[in-house]
Order: sequence, then structure tokens, then C-alpha cells
Amino acid sequence: MAKEHFTIKESTTPTGLSYMVYDNIKNSSILTKEHVGKRVMVAGFKTTAKFWLKGCHKQGEPQHPIMDAYSLQTYSGMTRCFYANQCRLHPAEYRKGKRWKR
Repeated sequence: MAKEHFTIKESTTPTGLSYMVYDNIKNSSILTKEHVGKRVMVAGFKTTAKFWLKGCHKQGEPQHPIMDAYSLQTYSGMTRCFYANQCRLHPAEYRKGKRWKR
């Protein structure tokens, strides 16, 4: 499997808040409902921070009118919500050199 070359850049919300996002990630690293329960990396956090995918939210849902988002569970059991471009599949979730089937 070829090594993935992605970058982290700063972005802003329509309300003016700034946050870190992934740029140039492969399509196989983009999270879907099939990845629920799998480990996730979040831009702007250390790689030792542990997050697991709890749910996917589409733009237009009542709590997410602006952008697609993901609900992630932390190591301590808290649920946090992040924009979709902030999250990617953690490399520890690849199996036998292949990514999870889509």
C-alpha cells in the first residue's frame, strides 16, 4: 500500500471560528457509516489522542445545518462532534496492508 501524503491546514467556519483540517487525503481514508466503531484521527490533535467513530451526520440535519460532521467518542467516554474535513481513518485500522472495503 502506498504511503499517504496529506497536509494539515487552517480553515474557518462561516461564523469566523478557525480550526485545523486535513487536505489531500485519499478517498479510502474518508469515513463512512461502515467505519462506526473504528479509530479516527482528528486534525489539530496529537496522534496519541484516541477517538472512535460513533456516528455520521449529513449537512441539513437539525443539529448540523452548515456542514457534514462526525460524532466521535473519546477515551474517557465523552462524545464530541467534529466537521467531516477534520477527521480521517486512523492507520491502525488498516488490516493486512489493505484498507477496509467500501
